[in-house]
Amino acid sequence: MVTTFGWRGAFSPPAPVSPVVPDQPARLQMHVTKLARDIGVRNLQHPKQLREAAEYITMQFKDAGYPVECEEYTTLKITSCNVVATKRGRDATHPMVIIGAHYDTLDYKSHETPGADDNASGVAVMLEVAKRVAPMSTEATVRFIAFTNEEPPYFHTEAMGSRVYARAAKKRGEQIKLMLSLDAVGYYSSRWGSQRYPPILGPFYPNRGDFLGVITGYKWQSLLKPVVHAFRRGTNLPVEMIATPQFIEGTDFSDHWSFWVEGYP
Repeated sequence: MVTTFGWRGAFSPPAPVSPVVPDQPARLQMHVTKLARDIGVRNLQHPKQLREAAEYITMQFKDAGYPVECEEYTTLKITSCNVVATKRGRDATHPMVIIGAHYDTLDYKSHETPGADDNASGVAVMLEVAKRVAPMSTEATVRFIAFTNEEPPYFHTEAMGSRVYARAAKKRGEQIKLMLSLDAVGYYSSRWGSQRYPPILGPFYPNRGDFLGVITGYKWQSLLKPVVHAFRRGTNLPVEMIATPQFIEGTDFSDHWSFWVEGYP
């Protein structure tokens, strides 16, 4: 698994930037506005809003031409839904690629948030990637999944939507080449000290939050450069990369943890 989140690398200079789809910035903003402002706080403590978010994501996938499934499960007697959109590849034997983002927001004790960055931003990027990929011919099957219940108090429990999916995928024998988790990619600050890290990592990375971070477990470090180089072909936004031991606290703080548990890259 590789996750990207709002954490500059010196491996190579940015490649030429590819053309921007004319309406894409507006569409990204549209998704964030819908989820964070119009719907707002969305979690099991606010089940109506959580359903509205799932319905909006479903509609966006369908408008892009995807068949959509709702992977349902029950938590606290409330039905939760992972929204799954699948683009079949040319080669059915090829391991699939999963691109995921969670759509629930934090609501724990006094911390309640509409989640514009965490994680309407990740969902917005996932939806626009899905729209761009839809007309393409791909060798591998590409599956886009909007996960629920990523935030505490469900984080790192069996109630996480990504945990439910990854566990079931393992039982089904799904072959997954790469799981890419998009989380909190909308954060940006050029202020000194605006970026913090888990222990050990701080001295080696910038202290301004003006870049995206790509992180994976150490044993999957071969995945890092292809992902980052592909990213740099499309944008000159700075990006950092790290392959880290999984015991470093904070490096598993997203849905990629669920796939790490099952041994998926």
